[in-house]
Amino acid sequence: MVAGLADPAPAATYIQGEQRMSGDTSGGTQVLQACDAELNALLGRLPALRFASLSTVDGRAVLAAGRLTDTAVERVAAVSSSLLALGEAFARETAGSAYRHTTITADDGLIVVARVPSSRQRLALAVGCDHGGNLALLLGCALDSAAALTRIVDRAA
Repeated sequence: MVAGLADPAPAATYIQGEQRMSGDTSGGTQVLQACDAELNALLGRLPALRFASLSTVDGRAVLAAGRLTDTAVERVAAVSSSLLALGEAFARETAGSAYRHTTITADDGLIVVARVPSSRQRLALAVGCDHGGNLALLLGCALDSAAALTRIVDRAA
């Protein structure tokens, strides 16, 4: 078993999401429910997908779906934040342009970390699949989901 992965069937986990999504919690529950539905829909689109994690760019977990332990959810959020910061700095310094996403190929699977380009919240989406996954499909699904999450969060404004 891969470290941080849990055996139970995929399920969403709320981690103080309302406070982390916005200082104004009016309507926060509906936004979280819509984001939760999007994460679970993402899991359903790719059979090899094992987790999807929504976090703030400062490394705080908001929502997670899939087979992550509670401890792993917090670690994924922290690492996603670090990858975003490094990716943004690298894109700015080498290409003079904006960061979009990072892909990681590991022995046991693939990971994509993408910025959720909301004008209202600074969020990151991390998704991971097992070794049976396809990077192009994972990336496409992750970016589509990041766009959907952006619409959900910005619509709540």
